[in-house]
Amino acid sequence: MKNSNRVIVAILCVVISFTISCKQKPQNAYAYNPNKDTIPPVLAITVPVNLDTYSYGEDIHIVGTATDLQARDYLRLYAGKMKSLYLTVDVLDVSQGNVIKTIFEKWASVDGKDGYTINEKTYIASGVGPTYCRFKGILTDYADRKDSTEAFFTIN
Repeated sequence: MKNSNRVIVAILCVVISFTISCKQKPQNAYAYNPNKDTIPPVLAITVPVNLDTYSYGEDIHIVGTATDLQARDYLRLYAGKMKSLYLTVDVLDVSQGNVIKTIFEKWASVDGKDGYTINEKTYIASGVGPTYCRFKGILTDYADRKDSTEAFFTIN
């Protein structure tokens, strides 16, 4: 009788260890999978405001958020994985429609993150007449989905 109990306990231990080893590990359950990434990233810029006017020497703030969600299910949202965030402020030649110079440029460190707060600033110290500028931001995730935004403003 004792031997049969030992055999039953041994079989039970083997079955339990097999069940545990085949179960998906918790750290893998939330691992990023670009094939399941169905939601594009979101770049939300609150400043600069489109068609705003600044004075020479005044700080031009760049404020906003970059977020990425991977996929939604009924119970929760899974975090995504951002790949790159490019921010730039260019001085424009409005008559020719091209960029004269870049006064701010940054590749923000967002690689592998699911969220990022943007808080930057630049300025033009002085000038003659109005200077026309464009802010542009481009956010990309690892599923190669993108979001971008632009804002045009003037410095007097």
